[in-house]
Amino acid sequence: MCGRFTNTKRKSDDLLDKLTDQLGVKTPESDRGFERFNIAPTQEVLVVVEDEEGRRIEHLRWGLVPSWAKELNTRFSMINARAETLTEKPAYRSLIRQANHRCLVLADGNYEWQKPEDPRQPRRPMHFALEEGKPFCFAGL
Repeated sequence: MCGRFTNTKRKSDDLLDKLTDQLGVKTPESDRGFERFNIAPTQEVLVVVEDEEGRRIEHLRWGLVPSWAKELNTRFSMINARAETLTEKPAYRSLIRQANHRCLVLADGNYEWQKPEDPRQPRRPMHFALEEGKPFCFAGL
């Protein structure tokens, strides 16, 4: 995944309605989490979760703090998991086995940074999105 992403849709957007219908969830009552153009690690994000209470949209903090960390400290926070090493890494191994430890992160674009030829110049953000700005989901733990 990326280090930054977007969820620029309005809560009332027709495309978002189609996605929530597909996922079998209701759009949240609150506008919180929508119309965001630069979502960064440690911020709250909109996710679809499912547990004994059913499937729904929630706000969760972006970043995994391992179970062995004694406090919520960004020094131990992880924001990206690689699919090819999920079963090997102790922080992720137990999470992928249980469905209630997985979620879908709502987004409509993500950023990657292009390195300049001149190392003294800053990296340039490049925004990627689906055609017509359609919303999509990232897999999350």
